[in-house]
Amino acid sequence: SRNRSAQSAQVFAAILAGTVLSAVASTSAFAESKLVDARNPDRLLEIARGYGTANLDVAADDTPMIIGRIDGTRYNIFFYDCDGENENCKSIQFYAGWTDIDMSLRDMNEWNKTKRWFQAYQDDEGDSVIEMDVNMFGGVSFSNADDTFDWWRIGLKEFLEYAKEAGDN
Repeated sequence: SRNRSAQSAQVFAAILAGTVLSAVASTSAFAESKLVDARNPDRLLEIARGYGTANLDVAADDTPMIIGRIDGTRYNIFFYDCDGENENCKSIQFYAGWTDIDMSLRDMNEWNKTKRWFQAYQDDEGDSVIEMDVNMFGGVSFSNADDTFDWWRIGLKEFLEYAKEAGDN
């Protein structure tokens, strides 16, 4: 009788553990199934706020724009390939620019040769700029979008370190 009670308790515990694990897996799968794309700037804003401050704004061309800060560095996210109402966008571009970074074109080219996801250049006013383009058409998983923001965070940090070293030479 004691063995049956112990066996029943073990079976119940196993069923309960299985149910809990299934619920966790299904919740995780549900969160992943909600794709993130450029049609919903609020969803991208939510991710951006996980990396620092961020607000939704409107760019000069009336498309959505996110203005944020990561580790004290200001950046923008511009929305591209939008429909006639400046909605339902298909891609985004992370952008940061500095008036106080004076990097030679040779150093910019060296940066660009060694970075796969980023491009650096001097804009028309001679400011140093770094950008990262992201195709969001059809949506990406939340994990992918979050990882993209982390790549941006790392790229900003590495660019600023590189610019400081290039300026010291």
